[in-house]
Amino acid sequence: MASRELQRLGSAVKYGAVRRRMRTLLWFVMWAVVGFAVVYGPLDKGLGPMSIAGGVALGALMALGVHRSMVSRRTRRQWQVRFVWPARLVMTYLVLIVLLQLHATGALPAVRRNYGYQFERLAVAISAHYPALHELDPDWETLRATYGPRAAQASNEEEFLEIVAEMLSRFHDRQVYVVAHGTEAERSATRAGEPAAAQGAAGGRAVLRAEVLPSGIGYIALSSFGSGTDAAKQFDEALDGLGDVPGLIIDVRGSNGTSFDQAHRVAGRLVAEPFTYGTVEFRHRLPHFGWVRRLTYTVVPRGDVYLGPIVVLVDGNTRRAAEAFALALKTSGRATVIGTPTAGLFGLPLTFRLPGGAVHFPVGRFKPAVGGEVEGAGLLPDMAVAGEAGETVSDEDVVLVAAIDYLIQRI
Repeated sequence: MASRELQRLGSAVKYGAVRRRMRTLLWFVMWAVVGFAVVYGPLDKGLGPMSIAGGVALGALMALGVHRSMVSRRTRRQWQVRFVWPARLVMTYLVLIVLLQLHATGALPAVRRNYGYQFERLAVAISAHYPALHELDPDWETLRATYGPRAAQASNEEEFLEIVAEMLSRFHDRQVYVVAHGTEAERSATRAGEPAAAQGAAGGRAVLRAEVLPSGIGYIALSSFGSGTDAAKQFDEALDGLGDVPGLIIDVRGSNGTSFDQAHRVAGRLVAEPFTYGTVEFRHRLPHFGWVRRLTYTVVPRGDVYLGPIVVLVDGNTRRAAEAFALALKTSGRATVIGTPTAGLFGLPLTFRLPGGAVHFPVGRFKPAVGGEVEGAGLLPDMAVAGEAGETVSDEDVVLVAAIDYLIQRI
């Protein structure tokens, strides 16, 4: 009987020891990740020895504390004072740093509505994150000194936004513009006060049309790669519905949207091997993009891949994620691009909130893996054909006719 009790007691002791080790290990891993994240992101030290050392140090400290807390009630109380409260302070610090970074980049509203303060807040964000700052003419400091006093003297929100839009027009960058709340019009960065084209649908149908043309070639028109469209799912349904067509035309003329993930997923149905077609580099780490300094754009095959010949139709209103989609298929060699140069709006946009509206400007510079610069210049088609897309598929659409003729010769 005594022997059984001893065995049971021994098992309990062993089980307790294992639990303590597992708990200690869990705390080490958890706080090592937190420490690494704090040094890597909010402190902007990147992936290096300092981030790793910070993670290991915090993880070891917290693991030691939790291990000692399980020895006795006295050490448990000491643990509460020496480790639990400092841990809470670390988490509070992390949250505050993130909130401050979001505030500095206009994701959170300002604490003061003074127009001079609002202008300087925007100016600091542009100075830190706009990728083409050194290319401005006049230079940025001159623009800032010229328009800052005028913005500070604005009498209302509308006048303030007009002054900001006038300044941004000197950037000569179509990716930089002002939007007033309650309007669909954009005060363009190309010409102050002039509405720009819509920057992409937030929802609705991504696939406008999908049909088999009289020639037997499949045709899919995509209107948007917006985050609310689920373009990949709709494209899957459209592609599967076409059947075994000998060639495929994908029309992204006038297409827009900022969901590069949706563009990559759509392209994944059309390639046999994974490939990288470009990168986006940031001047500073931002919480909006996971504090990385570089994003790599990679397409990975998925589902039942279509391997027939493909033509992608583009025009000057093909923007952002739609441009990336066309560039990806061109880079992979899977598609021939026909039409006119695209808009050249590849940069990832940041939305900076202001009284009465918001400023949109890119915070990353896109660099293609193959070929020359496309930011601003746009993607050049393999076959230049000028013409406008119609509401329906017809012989009057010269770009579509050129695409059909091109594919028929290669089927």
